[in-house]
Amino acid sequence: MSTTLAPISTSRLFTLPRHSPLVWWHLLSLDAPTVAVVWSWAFARAFDIALPWFALLTLGLGTWCVYVADRLLDGWRSGRSTQLRERHLFYARHRRIFLSALVAAFLPLIYFLFLRVAHAVRIDDVLLATLGLVYFILIHGPDKHDTNGRRAWMPRKLWIPKEITVGILFAVATAIPAWSRLHGAPLWMPMVVVLFSGICCWNCIAIQIWENGCVQDSRRAEPVHPLTAWVGARLQWFAAALFIVAVGVAALAPTPEIRILAALCSLSGVFFLLLHHFHQRMHSRTLRVTVDMALLTPLLWMLVLR
Repeated sequence: MSTTLAPISTSRLFTLPRHSPLVWWHLLSLDAPTVAVVWSWAFARAFDIALPWFALLTLGLGTWCVYVADRLLDGWRSGRSTQLRERHLFYARHRRIFLSALVAAFLPLIYFLFLRVAHAVRIDDVLLATLGLVYFILIHGPDKHDTNGRRAWMPRKLWIPKEITVGILFAVATAIPAWSRLHGAPLWMPMVVVLFSGICCWNCIAIQIWENGCVQDSRRAEPVHPLTAWVGARLQWFAAALFIVAVGVAALAPTPEIRILAALCSLSGVFFLLLHHFHQRMHSRTLRVTVDMALLTPLLWMLVLR
């Protein structure tokens, strides 16, 4: 199954300046760690769990290392250079700097993970890291041959789209610090994690579809998994479904904190609907930043608590 995406109009409603702090937040891969940390805090707050500061720092460092490694590997795939996005080209140009930064971040990450994090959390983290490693091998492992018959560094086509895989792994990793310390309400934690997984998957699929739609030259469009294309053609309906499910969870939740957590998910769903409505009038750089900002709804809870 193939999907042809019509190029987005060059008439933009809003374009972030190239050197905007929000663009650097994205280019330096600080967006995903920020989302992970604020949602991990929200999970802990909703289930009355006191997270130590180094648990959030470990999560942030680990998330940053994964995203930097992924973008570096994407930048090394010279055979697909025409399909690389702005962030991948940025990492390819500054490869040595990011490799050094990756090593520098990895050392404290190992220290916190094996010397400061609780044993139960460490087991869950190692298990998730193993799953992430398997994902990296499947996505970035050599799979095809170039014109000279040599092995080429190309991504494999998985049964499950990479967007859904990333969304689920990200949500589970974000919940692990609170989940591993959970003593009560065992039913509600998986429910809100599944809900958050849906939001993360929507985010990843929207980015894939919208970025392809921003490409004027169809030869530069990245191949889209059939399931990703199917969901991408119905993004507004899935965003509405996430909103409705989140409202239902909020109505049935046993505590005010869990209701707030579900309400934050529903608010992200509302932001998704707004972005879908305006995305054709927004620059790809702006879309990439704002769709991640739509996941930062726990910041509103933090501001209220202050």
